[in-house]
Amino acid sequence: MIHFDNAPAPKGPEHRTRGRIRCGDVQTNLGTVLDISSGGMRIQGRGACPPMGEVVDLKVQSLTMCVVVACRLVWKKRSGLFRWIYGFEFVSISDDQRKCLSEILRVEIGQMPTVRPGDFGGGRRIA
Repeated sequence: MIHFDNAPAPKGPEHRTRGRIRCGDVQTNLGTVLDISSGGMRIQGRGACPPMGEVVDLKVQSLTMCVVVACRLVWKKRSGLFRWIYGFEFVSISDDQRKCLSEILRVEIGQMPTVRPGDFGGGRRIA
């Protein structure tokens, strides 16, 4: 099981203390989830976004389940014409929400392709 803890993240240049899990088919009402950690998630979306610091309810859904979590927008970066990448941190997640997010990620990890030493890819040997 993937554990989401309530420990606060330190601030500064080395503020990331939690690993990220890349996502493929996870969506929210603001766009596609690029990755999730125990502290928040990164979303690629188009158009309108809540103001910085505002807490919003995001509907996180995969192919098999859905959960609504409260998140705060902590940063945003333009990634193209009408495209943005947003950084959200989770705000007061319940145990049930943690379990749902863990299940979504467990399914996502199971669907990701695995490359092992000795596999071939793109005509070149991957060592």
